Amino acid sequence: MIEAVRTVIHYDRFYFFPAGLFLLFSFFTIPAFSSEFSPQKAEFSVRVNDLVVSYRVMSVFAMPVENLRIGVKASREKSIFYLHSSPGKKKSILPRQWEWEAPASPGHYVLNITNAETTATVSLNVFVLVPFDQIEGEYLNGYRIGKYPHTPLKQLAVYKPPRGFIEVTRENAETLIPPHFRLGQFLCKQEGGYPKYLVLKERLLLKLGLLLERISQKRYHCNSFHIYKIIDELYGKKFYERLTGGLARYKKIKLLCPLCAC
Repeated sequence: MIEAVRTVIHYDRFYFFPAGLFLLFSFFTIPAFSSEFSPQKAEFSVRVNDLVVSYRVMSVFAMPVENLRIGVKASREKSIFYLHSSPGKKKSILPRQWEWEAPASPGHYVLNITNAETTATVSLNVFVLVPFDQIEGEYLNGYRIGKYPHTPLKQLAVYKPPRGFIEVTRENAETLIPPHFRLGQFLCKQEGGYPKYLVLKERLLLKLGLLLERISQKRYHCNSFHIYKIIDELYGKKFYERLTGGLARYKKIKLLCPLCAC
């Protein structure tokens, strides 16, 4: 079942719809673990392909054996950095620049980029995706994905089927992606055991981090958001009416982005 979601931020009785965000948040129900919020920014930035990462922890999604171009941007030109990788082929191109080939097996891998002088580190959680073509019928390893439309809505690229799916296991569900958000927070409520599957985009995670930082600047004490997903009737209204007792009544919600597979 494909799940479509739209952002609604409950902000002191007002509702905002920021462009490009496709989740429903509530931050009033998050306990404040600390009165001081830290965005967990790194002392240097890392570029992965065309994505710029400024957090100490970030996630990247890649297909099996896909090459990632990784580089460092730091204030001191003479600083030396090292890339420490788990399985995968690493090749140095220039100082502070590498190519890393993702393993052939889907799963969670960690890349650490470290400043040799200060030991400051940016950790990249690389999730190698399970290819889309491994779906059998409507299921992927027993998890119900459903059917994507053969023709994307208005031929827009955002509605095309994803390249692959993030495999969520009991072991990696608590992985930070980025700071303050864990992988398991983005799962839908489909019953059953692991593995489960979803689709995420790196830029969405960056926007979530920025949004949380802006809200904290308004002196609302929260360390994360609750994430709710509204189901669009375009993808199986009857199935979710049975499953959720009528949650799919939000039939007039415009489909913005197929974010999570469920």
